Amino acid sequence: MKHQRRYMVTIEDFPTPTSPRFIKVLKTFCTNSATKSLSEAVTLEKYLLANLPCLLFVGLDEDVAEHIAHVFREANAKVAVEETPLSHPMVLSPSANQKYEATFFGRRIIK
Repeated sequence: MKHQRRYMVTIEDFPTPTSPRFIKVLKTFCTNSATKSLSEAVTLEKYLLANLPCLLFVGLDEDVAEHIAHVFREANAKVAVEETPLSHPMVLSPSANQKYEATFFGRRIIK
């Protein structure tokens, strides 16, 4: 079976103060698809600003990665699309560590 190439999308920079258009793009692509929360998008924008460059997506088909990059570029973000060895699609979730809590015995439990 031939290995299909996969790509990742990295946000390298974006203008501050952040434009409403950039927040809208974050809301469209990077928030919970059920809620499309503005507060999630703003939280992600703050995380990105503190952690640039930041990998947003990995394991995408090239046309999907290029489309996402194009939309972010229209919102004046500097974006890179590069090939990746990871084959399963993943999305940045800065709150992943916050969803777990350490216990006395060093184990983690879901909050």
